[in-house]
Amino acid sequence: MGDGSTKEKQIRLVNEWYHEYGNTWDELGYGLWGVYRRTKQSDLPSGLLGIIWIERPNDDEGRVEINYAVNPTAWGKGIAYEAGARVLDFIFETTATPSVDARIFEDVNPASIRLIKKWGGCFVERRSAVDYVGLDWLRRTNDYDLWLIQRANRAMLSNRIRDACIRTGQLIAEGVLKDRPAREAVHRALHANPNYELTPEVIEKIEHFLSIGLSSPGMSLYRIDRHIWMESERH
Repeated sequence: MGDGSTKEKQIRLVNEWYHEYGNTWDELGYGLWGVYRRTKQSDLPSGLLGIIWIERPNDDEGRVEINYAVNPTAWGKGIAYEAGARVLDFIFETTATPSVDARIFEDVNPASIRLIKKWGGCFVERRSAVDYVGLDWLRRTNDYDLWLIQRANRAMLSNRIRDACIRTGQLIAEGVLKDRPAREAVHRALHANPNYELTPEVIEKIEHFLSIGLSSPGMSLYRIDRHIWMESERH
């Protein structure tokens, strides 16, 4: 996550991302995958549509974690499900990991919850986001949310506002962000977006989504167990 406002910055971010997640193939036998459209699928653009990456074991039992990001143009077309299923096949067939985990801001990403459940994932627990991913990652996430709503087009802006405000409320509730400065940062980000006017109705919407986040801090952990995956029809 970070500033991708110029081509040069985008290239630097991709290089940093690959250095952290993609160059583990020699060491671990897995890392970063690209997501592309199916052969002859003409309703999607050619080229890279997203990424899926598996992070190294995160506990003594060797569990790993799956993450993904898919371009909105490919949402709702089964691309993320199919690509993720192939990655899960690979991980369970080539490693001894007992399960694959996914940590999700459940109130922000209901579509991700549906996807994880389609893969056979089951809810394990909900805990502090700080415990799960650390302060540095959460602050970077907040910076990225603000960057997104500054630059979102009209079609995506409402979703960006919703996601950013719910997550901001959650981070305020956990003490990661201070209340007033965090609210002011959201207002400044929207004010900087030429596609939106900060009207009283918009401010009311911001407060509504912030209240959702304030009342539901933390992230949810879902787990896809090896035996469930290997015995399922998906495999």
